[in-house]
Amino acid sequence: MARTELYAGKAKAVAAAQQAGLIDDTIDPAYLIFLVIAVELLVRSTADRPDAVRRRRAGQRRSRPVSPSSIPA
Repeated sequence: MARTELYAGKAKAVAAAQQAGLIDDTIDPAYLIFLVIAVELLVRSTADRPDAVRRRRAGQRRSRPVSPSSIPA
C-alpha cells in the first residue's frame, strides 16, 4: 500500500468519526492527519537527542512511587 493511500484511508476514518460526532468537525480531516503526523515526527526527532534523554532519566530518578502509608492524614 502506498503511503498516500494509507493517509487517505486515515483521513476517511477521521471524516467518519467527525460525522459520528466523535471528533471535532471544524478541522478538515486531511489537515488533522497532517497535524498528527507532524507532531509525531517532532516528538520522535527530539526524543533521541542526548539532552532529552538526560532529562527523561533525571525525571525518572526524581519521581519515585509513593506508598499510601507515607502520606500524612
